[in-house]
Amino acid sequence: TRTDPECRLCRWAYAKQYGLGWNHAQQIVTEPSLSRRLCSSDTNGLVSEPFDEQWFMINNDKGVRSAIMKPGKDDEMNCMEASVKGSITTPTFQVERTITHHDGVLDFKISSTSVLDAEYESGDLVLRLRFSTMHNPDGAYFSNIHTMLDNQPNYGALMTSGMIQDERSKVTVMTNWETSIVSQKEGTIQVVLRSGKDADNAHVEEFTIRVITEDRNVLHDKMTEATISSFAKLMMMDFVGPLETYYVAEAE
Repeated sequence: TRTDPECRLCRWAYAKQYGLGWNHAQQIVTEPSLSRRLCSSDTNGLVSEPFDEQWFMINNDKGVRSAIMKPGKDDEMNCMEASVKGSITTPTFQVERTITHHDGVLDFKISSTSVLDAEYESGDLVLRLRFSTMHNPDGAYFSNIHTMLDNQPNYGALMTSGMIQDERSKVTVMTNWETSIVSQKEGTIQVVLRSGKDADNAHVEEFTIRVITEDRNVLHDKMTEATISSFAKLMMMDFVGPLETYYVAEAE
C-alpha cells in the first residue's frame, strides 16, 4: 500500500497500521517512544535495546534466586543485525535462543534449556524484559489479552499473553505455551520458561515468545483498561494463527 505524504488521513492510517507514533499537533508520523532497533552486547550477546534481556532461576523451595544474567552498562553494543543468536550460559543454567526483529515486533525462538546446578533442578527459569523508560504504575499489567481477539477460538490452554503500558507506550508479550507472565515491578515484564511444576514441558517443541511494542493512543486508551490496537491485533493474529508456515531445511 502506498501512502501519499500530502494526505493527512493517509499518514495517520499508516502510523496506526504499523504501530508508529503520531504527532497530533503537527499531524505527522513519528518514531515510536520505545526504540525498535535490535541491539545486543558484544560481551555476552544479550539484547540491550529496546529492552534489557535478563535471565535467572528461582529455587521456590528455598526462596533463593540465581545471579541475573544481563547486558553490562558499559558493554559495546552491536545494532547492525536483524537477529541475535547464541547460547546464554551460566553456572546455573543454559539457554539456546534466537531473537529476530521483523515487522515492528521481536520474536524469541528458544530451542533448548537445561539446568546445570542441581540446587535449581526443580526451580523456575525466568526471562525478564526490562524497559528502562517505561513506568507502568506499581507494576500494573493485564493478563491474557489475546482472549479479546474477535472471532477466534479459545487459545487459553495453548498460550499466554500479558501487557504493560504507561502514558506513552504499550508492550505486549505472547507465548506459545501456557505459563506465567507478570510485571513484578515498574518497567518490567517476565516470563517463566521452565517451571519446576512442569520442568520438561514436553508438549512444547520450541518455545516462542513475541514482543510487540507500540505507542499508546493517548486520546482513546485508558490507563486502567486493556485495549488492542489494529497493529497489535494484526501481530497477535499472525502469532496465534499465521496464514502460512515455512520450513527451511538446512544444508548438511
